[in-house]
Amino acid sequence: MAAAEDIFNLAMSSALTPGMVVTIRVAPTGMELQGARMMLVPKKPRRSDGKGDRIIVRSLGKRSLVSQVIASDPVVLFLEEKGHARREERTLSVAVPLPSLVDTLEITVTASGESRTFDVALVIKEYCARAQDSPTCRLPPPNQGPP
Repeated sequence: MAAAEDIFNLAMSSALTPGMVVTIRVAPTGMELQGARMMLVPKKPRRSDGKGDRIIVRSLGKRSLVSQVIASDPVVLFLEEKGHARREERTLSVAVPLPSLVDTLEITVTASGESRTFDVALVIKEYCARAQDSPTCRLPPPNQGPP
C-alpha cells in the first residue's frame, strides 16, 4: 500500500505542520539556545497551563507574534526517598509550530525570570530555500494573530 493511501499516515500527517524544534540550555549563568531545527511538529502544541515553572517560547515575524508554546520546566527533580531538589542546570527541547514566516524567538524561563531573544532568520532562510511553497516561508495575512 502506498503511503498516500494509508489512512493512518494521512491522519498523522494532517496533525503536523512545519515548525522548529528548539533546544534550550538553562544554567545559573543564563540561558542559551543550543539548536534550532526545522521539522514537522504538532499543529496544536500541548500547553502547560498548570502550576509550576514554565518555559515560554514565542515566535515573532517582524516583531509580531506568530505562535507561542508554553512548556513545563523540569526545574524540580523528585528523588525517591529523598524528596525533591532543584535542578539549576537543564536542557530541554520545545516544538514550535510556524504557520508563517518568523525571524526571532523570544524565550522566557519563569523560574529565573530570564527572557532572551534569538535570531533564527538564517535557519528559516535555509529552510525556505528548499521549501518555498511552505506556509512557514510566507508572511502572515494582516492582523492575523497566533493560532
